[in-house]
Amino acid sequence: MRLSSILREIAVIVYFLIFFKGIYVNFPLMLYLLFTVGNFGTAQQFFSAIAFVGLSIHFLHPSYKTKTRKLVANAIVLAFLLTPLVQKLVTLPLARFNYRWFIIPSVGFFVLYACSLWLLAREIMHAKQQTVTLEATEQNTTNV
Repeated sequence: MRLSSILREIAVIVYFLIFFKGIYVNFPLMLYLLFTVGNFGTAQQFFSAIAFVGLSIHFLHPSYKTKTRKLVANAIVLAFLLTPLVQKLVTLPLARFNYRWFIIPSVGFFVLYACSLWLLAREIMHAKQQTVTLEATEQNTTNV
């Protein structure tokens, strides 16, 4: 398993550790997503559904023919998973999110997932560079 895949899996585990502050008790983001999917006709339902689509794409691990498609799919998953967080940050005052059970996992999730995308992009660039180098050496050997 590549480091980019490991970081991505850890990032999703950290995503499950994000807590929202409720009136009486903190509750995990996953419970929020489950309950708001049933809130018909609200923006929260839409964004929760998008997050579930992102999670299902992540967990189903579709086979990709190229690493570029894998990179694009994982970037889309990151955007989908960030939508409920961004929606809450935009609609509520930022003072409501000033506690460690939201800040640390949210930042950790974003940083880990972004690092996994960066590593995957680096692998793609390295593979393209090797291909160009291989083609150049083959061309030089055929010219001699």
